Amino acid sequence: MSLHQLYLWVNVFCLFGPLILSFDKKVAFYKTWRAFLPACLITMALFIVWDIGFTKIGVWGFNPDYLVGVNLFNLPIEEWMFFFTIPYACVFSYQVIKVRLPKWNTGKHTAKVTWFLTAFSLVILAVNITHFYTASAFFLLIVLLVKHQVLFKKAYLGNFYVAYLILLIPFIIANGVLTGIDFWQYPLVLTDPSMVHDQIVWYDNEHNLGIRLFSVPIDDVFYGMALILMNVTLYEHFQGKDGKITWLVSEHKTKA
Repeated sequence: MSLHQLYLWVNVFCLFGPLILSFDKKVAFYKTWRAFLPACLITMALFIVWDIGFTKIGVWGFNPDYLVGVNLFNLPIEEWMFFFTIPYACVFSYQVIKVRLPKWNTGKHTAKVTWFLTAFSLVILAVNITHFYTASAFFLLIVLLVKHQVLFKKAYLGNFYVAYLILLIPFIIANGVLTGIDFWQYPLVLTDPSMVHDQIVWYDNEHNLGIRLFSVPIDDVFYGMALILMNVTLYEHFQGKDGKITWLVSEHKTKA
């Protein structure tokens, strides 16, 4: 494997298992592709614009030594793939838990978890308002959480929390390779990000919290939560009966 294909192979490995297992008879994730695809594309549109802007101003960037060299709107093709392969793997995993482990749900504690995450995110946002990456990631997460708690009130949010908690392990592995190829060599909690080297994706640490899980900026955990929650929200919506994108407005207004 050429080093120039490393980011490409990270995408392939993330997608391979979930894609094969999508044809499991009970989960049958392939039958929901028509809901997943528009959900993924809409989410991708937002995150790609965000990505292009932050790459342009140097909040983060990409090491050409680990890329195939094909760019679209100043983003490597592997980064475009990332917004399909990671959501696919995560939404598939969410669907597996929802179908096979329906009791794995935070249930009556979902609201408490949501308000805790919202309050925590508000504090982080307020303290780091000048850190572009931190502020934007937590702001989007707050918007999504409040929308769910106040407007949507969907039971599936509990399944999402369980799924995302489990997904943090493969998330750290995949993002670890991207943010520091030999990520396991670093401390679990790294407070000196300047120690990290051999990065496929690099960060300007002036715009994040400056704390890493191995080599992964801790901001990525909440950025990832927003990315997958938006995918799951739209995915669940597109499995509804009306087929209209109503998730951004109150159901009461929609009925009116």
